[in-house]
Amino acid sequence: MAAALNRILAAQIRDRELGFLRARTIRIQVLDAGLSFALPPSHGGFAASPRHHDLLIRGMVYDFLMLMSRREDSDTLYFQRRLEMEGDTALALEVKNLLDGLDPETFPLYRPADFVIQRGMRLYERLFGARGVNAPRARIRAASRGLGCVPAR
Repeated sequence: MAAALNRILAAQIRDRELGFLRARTIRIQVLDAGLSFALPPSHGGFAASPRHHDLLIRGMVYDFLMLMSRREDSDTLYFQRRLEMEGDTALALEVKNLLDGLDPETFPLYRPADFVIQRGMRLYERLFGARGVNAPRARIRAASRGLGCVPAR
């Protein structure tokens, strides 16, 4: 994930637009996939780390796919309680603004990545339905506990 972010955000890293991340760590938990990873900034990009986090973003696979495909925006997913954010709210707002300002079509390998995301969404919908949609907070918390994810501090 760190390598992918370094490649995708290469222009922002080069132009020093990620200064707000200095000495801060973002943890992402994909509950139904049992994934949890932290992304602290390092010299010239991101590096994976099990350290503490300043911001936790938690949700289901489908909701992250909706965000990446731009079928839904982060505000909608947050206010529908399909994505949860805990921790530094100022950092969350900076991350949201960064994501909103990105033009994915300018990313390296955009077309193949978009193809994979779209296919992944169709496959997920076929196999499970849109299970990430309307996932209440209690279901997200239960999935978090059931998968042994580290609770937010």
